[in-house]
Amino acid sequence: MLRKDFVEEVEFEQVLPEGQISVTGTEKAWSRWVQYLRLLQESIWPGGLLPECPRPARTQAQKAAAEKQALQSLMGVLPDIVVGILGVNKCRLSWSLVLESLQQPLINRHLIYCLWDIILEFLDLSASAEESAVTSSAADTPGSPKKMGISP
Repeated sequence: MLRKDFVEEVEFEQVLPEGQISVTGTEKAWSRWVQYLRLLQESIWPGGLLPECPRPARTQAQKAAAEKQALQSLMGVLPDIVVGILGVNKCRLSWSLVLESLQQPLINRHLIYCLWDIILEFLDLSASAEESAVTSSAADTPGSPKKMGISP
């Protein structure tokens, strides 16, 4: 179902016989976001309900196996040419450092805050031209945190 204020941005591909509309572009992007949010919701609240008891804590063997699997997956992401230039050991060490860094709760919390800040700034569609003019003039001041790439 298309929102009335959203119809102007949609590129129509074809009208199907049953009166359904097949769309491309923006509508498909929104559809993907909805799918991702539903997947996130289902993973946090399976069946729409909070679990009555928490999952049992993972054993050290399970944690080690998950870390090994994650490292193998990350090594597969790198192109062969990068692995050839840097060497397998340096790539494995780098990914191990990344995985070890992600085990720090303080770093994770800061990372999540930064990601949410970026996502919310990206999704802020309600800002008027006047608000963006004020923001851009504030960002042009010397020593501004925005100009230096630091979120306030």
